[in-house]
Amino acid sequence: MNEIRVLLAGNPNTGKSTIFNRLTGASAHEGNYPGVTVELACGSRACGESFFRFVDLPGQYSLAPASEDEAVAVRHILDNPGDIILNVLDARNLERNLLLTIQLARLGTRLVVALNMCDEASAEGRMPDTGILADRLGVPVVATVGRTGEGIDALLEAMAGSAAGAVPARPLRLGGDAEEQIAEVASLLPDGPLSPSGLASMLVEGNPEAVALIRRTMPGAAGAIIDRSTRAAARLEALYGDPAPLVLAALRGGLAAGLVREAVGVPRRRFTEPAATRRIDSIVLNRYLGFPVLALLMFLTFWLTFQASAPLEGLIGSLFGLLSEGIVRALPEGALRSLVTDGIIGGVGGVLLYVPGISVLFLAISLMEDTGYMARAAFLTDGLMHRFGLHGRSFIPMLLGFGCTVPAVLATRTLESRRDRLATILVLPLFSCGARLPVYLLVAGAFFPGRQAAVLILTYGLGILLALFGARLLTRSVIRGGDSPFVMELPPYRLPTTRALARHVWARVSHYLAKAGTVILAFSAALWLMGYFPRPQSGADPAEALEASFSGRLGHALEPLVEPLGFDWRIATALTGSIGARELFISQMAILSSLGGEGGAGLAPEMSSRYSPGTGAALIVFMLISAPCLSAVAMTARETRSWRMALGQYAALTALAWLAAFAVKTLLG
Repeated sequence: MNEIRVLLAGNPNTGKSTIFNRLTGASAHEGNYPGVTVELACGSRACGESFFRFVDLPGQYSLAPASEDEAVAVRHILDNPGDIILNVLDARNLERNLLLTIQLARLGTRLVVALNMCDEASAEGRMPDTGILADRLGVPVVATVGRTGEGIDALLEAMAGSAAGAVPARPLRLGGDAEEQIAEVASLLPDGPLSPSGLASMLVEGNPEAVALIRRTMPGAAGAIIDRSTRAAARLEALYGDPAPLVLAALRGGLAAGLVREAVGVPRRRFTEPAATRRIDSIVLNRYLGFPVLALLMFLTFWLTFQASAPLEGLIGSLFGLLSEGIVRALPEGALRSLVTDGIIGGVGGVLLYVPGISVLFLAISLMEDTGYMARAAFLTDGLMHRFGLHGRSFIPMLLGFGCTVPAVLATRTLESRRDRLATILVLPLFSCGARLPVYLLVAGAFFPGRQAAVLILTYGLGILLALFGARLLTRSVIRGGDSPFVMELPPYRLPTTRALARHVWARVSHYLAKAGTVILAFSAALWLMGYFPRPQSGADPAEALEASFSGRLGHALEPLVEPLGFDWRIATALTGSIGARELFISQMAILSSLGGEGGAGLAPEMSSRYSPGTGAALIVFMLISAPCLSAVAMTARETRSWRMALGQYAALTALAWLAAFAVKTLLG
């Protein structure tokens, strides 16, 4: 079977990840906003005599990277172009998309173009002629609709045929003067997987990834090649009066505009975006209505998170109660029964109890992503973000942080400035991830019944305010630098399919469930062991036995540190156990409650009878501000390239959490 390696490349928001999922049957994240893919996604598919291996690259507007995620894509194309590059275009925004296509075509690799979203282009009367495009570009062009799968079989056939044939000559010339300067540099480059002319174009533009490639693969000749490129760039600037990157970009723009005139014709109307999009934007982007609409959506999200999930949480709690009673009847009293009922069912069950609430939160985030509102929210908040030293694009990783901090840190790769990236990463833990939500729901239900939605809104609002002021402090002191301009595509609104929403929610919830079945199960068993052993002499009551256990001893050792916050040794032990994953706080509290013989009425009533509302409020604030889980710390170290910065963030957030919780406890008593 013939193996064919395919790279998927294209502008952000062209449906590239949707095409990738259609080709591979995978479930790479999709969204109706730029910057969905920030890492390489891999998949495969057998088709006839061919076996395709696909790599979905982060979206890019050109081969000149402006952000870390674009640099990842360009680096992969230059280092490992594969057998075919599949360039996914948005048929409605053809001229802008063709700028990258022209660059890819000039690299000399086998290229296949997927003209995506053809249904929308046809509805707008702007469907390009694929035959004309294929003839002018010198590559196969296939019309596709990623949302429905239309054209996928034809795309596979085109790629198989392209891999079997020779790379055809492509009639894409930028102009006499530019080509002459590029040819001088190309004469110094050897033939290889990449066309000398295409690589020379990037060198003349001063592309850092192309320069790095030459230094790495041709160390002996790199100096002469880069020197010739610099002289060619200077001549172009003297001829045209603009820097070489602007000159070559303008020439590619003229070529793209000519291709569009031939393949599409002259637009029949001024506006090409759907009328519905314009009408909705007139409200949600209105200078007076935009922020109230955003605030209303956030309120509804947190209100529904509690209200819609409460009945299911009660049902799940009842089912686990029945299961525990059955185990008690089936097993004799002893360590095994305690492990199953107190450790596994009490620990894991206490976490699974809040799956409905997390599902509602993930559904709300997926709706904002898939409809196209996410990009509008980023645009709307850009002015506010700049006042606090952040970028409008920072809104997207911050909103993703409400789901999980790890992918949110990865999403900062779409930010062009390292200053913006670092500032956003360092404050992301203040946007409470889904793992903290069960703790909020537990404590709010225990101490503030009937006001849980208000408590959630205040908690998340406090986190947002702290993050904004923290970012302002960082960008004025530790991380200095100038503001970056805000440039972001606003995609048309789309009605998400039920299948897409279900896939997005399930992908996130299944990760939570997998963690409950692996990490949380293992930690729950370990925490049970610490709370059950060593066993005291017979006759000791459960509370005395628990205090004599390893958990009790650890909690009592830590109690002086947290006693000013109103916490006792139980909470100290649970907070220590939640370092690996924040949901483990509930597992540990449930295990301690069960082992202490106090879990019959449920964890929430037991906590409300033991602690004051002031302690409950201090606990929420501490959990809100404290450092993230260890996975997020490791991801922060990786993305900032500094363990010192990651550990500094951890220490600073822990200290701030203690001080804030102390202030709340002092005020509320």
